[in-house]
Amino acid sequence: MDREILKYASLPAETRDGVRVRLQANIEMVEEISSAKKHGAEGIGLYRTEILYLNRKDLPRRKNIFKLTDV
Repeated sequence: MDREILKYASLPAETRDGVRVRLQANIEMVEEISSAKKHGAEGIGLYRTEILYLNRKDLPRRKNIFKLTDV
């Protein structure tokens, strides 16, 4: 089924009446960008950052956040 769907990934997202829709992905990690693009995403709609705060006793440092998000 994934192959069947992927053949449409490069086509523009549009409704039956011709309205163009910008398809964006919600990601948790930068590594998910290539998969999002492969599946037709034109951008990132939401970059979930709560993972940076999980399982920590202290806050993440600003430079570490920028390093993770600098793509």
